[in-house]
Amino acid sequence: MELQDQLTIATPEGVGLTVVLADVGSRGVAYAIDIAIQFVFDLVLFLGLGIAGAPSGLVLAIFVVAVFLMLFGYFTLFEAFDDGRTPGKRLIGLRVLSADARPMTFWRSLVRNLLRLIDALPTVYLVGITSVLATSKNQRLGDLAADTIVVRVPRGRGRQDVPDVGGNASPAAWAAAAAAVPVAVPPEVATWDLSRVTGDDVNAVRTFLERRDTLRPDIRQQLALDFANRLRPRVVGPPDTEGPERFLEWIVYAKQSRA
Repeated sequence: MELQDQLTIATPEGVGLTVVLADVGSRGVAYAIDIAIQFVFDLVLFLGLGIAGAPSGLVLAIFVVAVFLMLFGYFTLFEAFDDGRTPGKRLIGLRVLSADARPMTFWRSLVRNLLRLIDALPTVYLVGITSVLATSKNQRLGDLAADTIVVRVPRGRGRQDVPDVGGNASPAAWAAAAAAVPVAVPPEVATWDLSRVTGDDVNAVRTFLERRDTLRPDIRQQLALDFANRLRPRVVGPPDTEGPERFLEWIVYAKQSRA
């Protein structure tokens, strides 16, 4: 991957979140898949209305409305309510985010997709392709207007796709684990040496823990891993079998209890 396809976003927690920007080719393939899905739906609708014996004028009117709704509603609704992914983007491994890596909202999705009318000009998305190639964040005009970016993510990554960490997990498994459900703090935490963990570290971790439920699962996981991997060498005593978020929760608890 080319260096210019990577973007580092500064988060409120003080951690740089690096994402890989989608290029023209991958976005084009995802778009082609979505258009094919829409075409099949419209064709089935058109044939179904004809078989049902609807008047030709009514069939045409319904078909035109369906095509319009599919053209804009399909992208807008999928991106707004399926974590920035249409079926085509999901298959290719792409996702739309706000430019500060927050989840998509309906209004952002609506704006970026209404601007497709301009991005598609004069044909084959020439305006949009030129904009993606010319901007530092690979943004078409719709992305610029909505302040969004399209990024690559592992295919199939979702809210349920997080690895589990068992009692016999290795340090490598600990490092790869995702969010853990908060549990009671074990007595051993009181024996940890946290002298190398600063107040700024604790404040940054606390900010992350307070807003983690608002983050997309893969971004939440990456931030937790970044914090845990940064702090793990500074803490003496913790086991290597707990997930990153649980480890961070216990650090905050231990530091606060000793304040």
